[in-house]
Parts: sequence; structure tokens; C-alpha cells
Amino acid sequence: MPQHRDVGFTLPRQYRLVSGVVEAMQLTPDQVPAAALWCGGMEVDEIDPLDATKKFVGLNIPTLDGVKRVSQGDYIVKNLRGEFSKMGPEEFEATYEPI
Repeated sequence: MPQHRDVGFTLPRQYRLVSGVVEAMQLTPDQVPAAALWCGGMEVDEIDPLDATKKFVGLNIPTLDGVKRVSQGDYIVKNLRGEFSKMGPEEFEATYEPI
């Protein structure tokens, strides 16, 4: 491991994500009931903050960090230990690819 000569501390190293295969589902209006059943989530009505006349359904899902709100377009991810988490589409698509 590289050492800094002047102060003797260890420099950061690069790491590759080795999470294995996960199950995931992107939340869309058609998928809400199936996603709720799959992860034990609860459907909630959401209102578009820019247009109060637009409503859609989201999910509150149980995670290790407490209940998280999953909105349309977000992904629900089930890891190798069976725990659920929420990821935004950009982060999910940069981290995982379909197999």
C-alpha cells in the first residue's frame, strides 16, 4: 500500500464495486402494485410540487435506514442479504446493468 513519505499516512486506493447480482424494479405507474407486494411497501399519493393538479402514486418502502419514499422513475433494489434500498435512475444506471 502506498505510503506518503512526509507524514506516514496511507493514501486512498481505488475499489471496484463487487456487489454481485441484485434484483431491482423501476417504479412506474403500472408497476406500483407489483412493487409494493414485492418489497412490502405502502402506496402513497404524491402531488407534483410544480403543478398541484398532477398526482401520481409513490411507495414508502422499508429499508435499514427507516422508511424511504420511492417516486416515479426511482429504482427499488434488493441486495444479496434481502434488504431493500432506493436509488435514483442516474445512480442505478451508472452502477448496474441488466443481465
